[in-house]
Amino acid sequence: FFNVFCYVITSEEVNLLTKAKLTMYPSITIKTGEYYRLFTCAYLHGNIGHIVSNMLALLVLGNSLEKFYGSMAFFVMTLDFTFFCGAVDFIVNVGLYYFTGGSPFIEYKVPGLGFSAVLFGYLQVYFGKVRKNPDIQLCGFKIKSGWFVVFYLILNTLTTPGASFFGHLSGIIVGFFFNRGFLAFSMPGYATMAAAEAGIWFWRLFASLRCYRMVTSNLRKSQCFNRG
Repeated sequence: FFNVFCYVITSEEVNLLTKAKLTMYPSITIKTGEYYRLFTCAYLHGNIGHIVSNMLALLVLGNSLEKFYGSMAFFVMTLDFTFFCGAVDFIVNVGLYYFTGGSPFIEYKVPGLGFSAVLFGYLQVYFGKVRKNPDIQLCGFKIKSGWFVVFYLILNTLTTPGASFFGHLSGIIVGFFFNRGFLAFSMPGYATMAAAEAGIWFWRLFASLRCYRMVTSNLRKSQCFNRG
């Protein structure tokens, strides 16, 4: 719903300037120091077809991952993937740009935006951790699920106009690192996750506020009694 909300408030022509300030554009990001773009670009979309396709994929993949990891862990994982996908995409593009001597082919033609990099990360995690069968039947051939993600990356790049190859590749890289445990430092501990899932912190806060109200109410009553 946050993706849809961001699309709605930035889809009007009057908000084009705001949208331009939040999308990924490596050269502008370096010049202006607006590194928040690495995070915000994932929650903006170019058109209705763009966001609908991404949200349908999120509905399918997100449902499986949330059931597997739990709601709170999936929420934190989404925030991690959003930042790390943007960071990897930025590093890869800037690195290639300078490595090729400023090749115009490498430089972004249009600002990068969309949730698809995170979705490619989800896809990598799904096939690496959630799916029980490591093999996939494709056109009569049996391939490893990890290679299927790469195959889908190439197919998506060739068939989808304007698709960001390096943006989607960054999602696969982040998903690979997540599967290997390299991003464990960014995830809260099991006890914290379990407490959040069970709603312990919410009920503790509720109980504390209720206790506070009872104490203050009793104090007021006692003050009124003493005055009387």
